[in-house]
Amino acid sequence: MKRLFIILMMMVASLVMSMPSSVRAELTDEIQAATVETALLWLEVVDQGRYDESWDQTSDKFKAAMGKEEWTEKLDFYREPLGKVKSRELLDKGLFESIPNHPGLRMMVLQFNSSFEDKEFAVETVSTVSMNGGPWQVAGYFISDSIDVKVQ
Repeated sequence: MKRLFIILMMMVASLVMSMPSSVRAELTDEIQAATVETALLWLEVVDQGRYDESWDQTSDKFKAAMGKEEWTEKLDFYREPLGKVKSRELLDKGLFESIPNHPGLRMMVLQFNSSFEDKEFAVETVSTVSMNGGPWQVAGYFISDSIDVKVQ
């Protein structure tokens, strides 16, 4: 499991991560609380093996990129071997107020330092999105062995 385990990246994740920091927005306590809560509640569903339900809770963009059956198969393959989560703490975060070609879309990328029964160290990255000020929803998720993309 030394290689990067990519479960799903939001279609614009690579573009957003390469954006200059001047495009990134100021992070308010309210936005951070809402996005962290959304991500942690969703991760709890994944941790409990309720993969169908985790897909149901994702954004429309996520669902359009990957069907429920494919999603549950990928989680079975990548998450099951890790065992139960032992710990998870917020490592880094970045808010993007404007995404090219996606008017009204805001994205928050959160990275968690996580430990599992069968994998002592992993970085979980959860992308959340809000459309036109609506509720935050998960739009991307991947697990890696290290911090491959640092969010400033």
